[in-house]
Amino acid sequence: MKKYILVFLAVFLLFGCSDKQKEITLEYINTHKNIVIEDNSILKWLIIENIASVVRPDSMIEVEILTKNINSASKTVAYKIDWFDQNGFVVETILSKWRLLQIEGTRNAIIHGISPSQNVVSYKIRFQEPTSSDAKRDMNVNIKEFRGE
Repeated sequence: MKKYILVFLAVFLLFGCSDKQKEITLEYINTHKNIVIEDNSILKWLIIENIASVVRPDSMIEVEILTKNINSASKTVAYKIDWFDQNGFVVETILSKWRLLQIEGTRNAIIHGISPSQNVVSYKIRFQEPTSSDAKRDMNVNIKEFRGE
């Protein structure tokens, strides 16, 4: 009887503690054409749990992305939402910039966006590890003023 209990515990430890959420995330990313991961190293700690989008009554597209940091330490990711018109061209605005998002360890964060124009028909959310250029962009006086710093 003890032998069966030991075998059960060994099987449980091998398969019961696997990281199923990462597998779901990779599958989710592969099936969602709206997500572009430009740096696969972020998949070690970043999970995209859900994407929701809706065309509002004013013909604008609203999108919300629920992310999670599965690491115990705070991490920063750079993201950008690209909006496309009916011809596949990017609709550029002053908000079409890379943004930094710091996510505390084992916490969720929400990215929210509204299309800049009624001519937008689709979007892509791009993720990557921040670079030194991103840190310089975040020092922009206008961004700090917007944040109330």
